[in-house]
Amino acid sequence: MKKFSNDGYWAVSVFAAVALGSLLAVAGEDPRPEPAPAGGTAPQAPSVLMVSLEKFKQQCADPSKSEIQRAPQDIKLVCRNHEVTWLAAAPGEVPLKSVRTVSTAVISDKFRVAEVSKNVDVVQAAGSCQRFQEVIEQYAVEVPVTCEQVLHDKVQAEDLCQNAIDESKDKNESAVQVAATGRFIDTCAHLSIVQK
Repeated sequence: MKKFSNDGYWAVSVFAAVALGSLLAVAGEDPRPEPAPAGGTAPQAPSVLMVSLEKFKQQCADPSKSEIQRAPQDIKLVCRNHEVTWLAAAPGEVPLKSVRTVSTAVISDKFRVAEVSKNVDVVQAAGSCQRFQEVIEQYAVEVPVTCEQVLHDKVQAEDLCQNAIDESKDKNESAVQVAATGRFIDTCAHLSIVQK
């Protein structure tokens, strides 16, 4: 369905975050939890440390300088799209009022009878009018990346996310969450006749 923008109410924001689940795994240790032994309890998964993007890049570039002696693994960009837009709602009808008048006069070379008019019933027509509904659309996608991509100066996480969203959103319409804001544009409710 075609979408329509409205001044002041079209907003698109793209957020990018890097999953750091493997950053704290010690060298040589498998970060995945071991299966629980019979009658026992499964070990807890390792905790995740929040770091800056610059710190994350340093860990990719030279992991030997940190307490964790290896580069991050299983890196993902978590991309979220938040869009406020307008969708076409059910159209309405407006009456197109018509009036028909038939006039009759009698004239001759010497005489004239005054014109008489009468109104004649006519089938009334209707025209269509448009309605639009404001909605919020939210969509998320994960993009696997490597340390090389993270360190590449010309590769911006925001650009990777926007491209990933643009390429996948239309193919996964069922994954887009849509919520109505309750706001409408109703051209059926604002009718006026303008003389030009």
